[in-house]
Formats: sequence, C-alpha cells, structure tokens
Amino acid sequence: MVSDATRIKLIMHHLDEMHSRFISFQTRVDGTPQVSSSTIAFDFRNCPAVIPSGGQAYVSRLEYPDFVRNVFSVGRVEFSALEAYVDANLVSGRTVAWLLDVIWRDEEWEIQYSVAVNKLDRRGQVPLVEFPDRIMLTMEELITESRIAIAELLGTLDSAEVTNFIGGRTR
Repeated sequence: MVSDATRIKLIMHHLDEMHSRFISFQTRVDGTPQVSSSTIAFDFRNCPAVIPSGGQAYVSRLEYPDFVRNVFSVGRVEFSALEAYVDANLVSGRTVAWLLDVIWRDEEWEIQYSVAVNKLDRRGQVPLVEFPDRIMLTMEELITESRIAIAELLGTLDSAEVTNFIGGRTR
C-alpha cells in the first residue's frame, strides 16, 4: 500500500510536470508569427456551486457558461479544481485558448479540455477543438489520463483546425 506521503509526493511531482509542459507550450506559442502576446494560468480553486432547477451548473469559467458541459441534479455541489490555460492573442485581434480543467468531486476526478476561440463580440468563447471528458477514480488513473489529455490538447497547435484559424503555419 502506498503511504499518504508517497501519494502527496507523486501528485506534487505530477503537478510540476503539468505546469512545466504548459510553460514550454506558451514559449512555443509565443514563437508563432501570428501571435502578438500570450497569457498562462495554472490556478487552483475550491468551489461551491448552487445548481439551478434547470440542472446546468455554471461552476467553471463563470464568464463563459457555454463552455461548461456538466449536468448535475439540483442542489449544492462542492469541488476542487485545477484550471490551466494558455491564451494566445493573435495579430488579427482574435484569441485562441488551450483550456484544461482537472476537477475533484464526489470521489472521482474529471478532466475537461478543449481549444476555444473568442466570439467576435468578445463575450465568451466557442469551441474550436473539443475532446471528450475523462473520468478517473484513482490518482494513478489521473496521472496517466492527464498526461494523455495534455499531449492531445497541446498537440493541437499543429492541427488543421488551429492552423487554419490562426492563419498560417505554426512552426
């Protein structure tokens, strides 16, 4: 059986690995000619949320409710989350965001990730590349699945969808 101290060390090492991958990715994004500037975030949150009778919870990215796909029963939900993203401000005036949420709730982990672009009116975002949510029950599964999710997410910089939106080659 793995001790609590070993589990904490594993998760801290993994968080550092995740953060380093996002920093390296931001450096790569900044080297793209179509990008004028970028922003990175790697934030932790402990969030209560009230669920309206419609069942849709706006618990992540409150300013972009179109982005939240989780449906819960009416009531109160508490969760902890890691929100990581890189926003690339393009010379065209548009913004591309690589978004990753790792959520802990009700004895399970969930990873939500996608690439989004700002709406023309700059009020929210719309998905450019979407991935299915990943649900895990153990820390070991979380580490494995988050590595896969990050590789898929950050690998989209060279995808046709992102390249076409940005307006040219990304390398």
